[in-house]
Amino acid sequence: FNIWITHPDPDINSANWLAFQASMYAYGKLELIFTDRATVANFLDLSLTLTSEGITTSLYEKEMNLYLYLPPHSTHSPGILHGLIVSMTKQIFRLTTNTADKKVALNTFFRCLVA
Repeated sequence: FNIWITHPDPDINSANWLAFQASMYAYGKLELIFTDRATVANFLDLSLTLTSEGITTSLYEKEMNLYLYLPPHSTHSPGILHGLIVSMTKQIFRLTTNTADKKVALNTFFRCLVA
């Protein structure tokens, strides 16, 4: 995962990009796959967006995310639910830049817990 800083001259930028790819192919034995450059990338559970102000982040979840929370009659210790709520809330606040995205993620988390 890399963030490419574009050169203002398109010809130099293209040459730099090709040289970067060539140097990466020559390094080690891993087979690398380069995708088209974009301003949005999903990496693990994080979505990164390049803007003119910098990098913004939000939570990323696959469409088929099963939200595997503990059932109400679980044999886990009673404090596990408290730990789940605290840790997920901390994760939402750490990984989300925009306040509106934080509210959406907290509401989604709450609805999943209630369900």
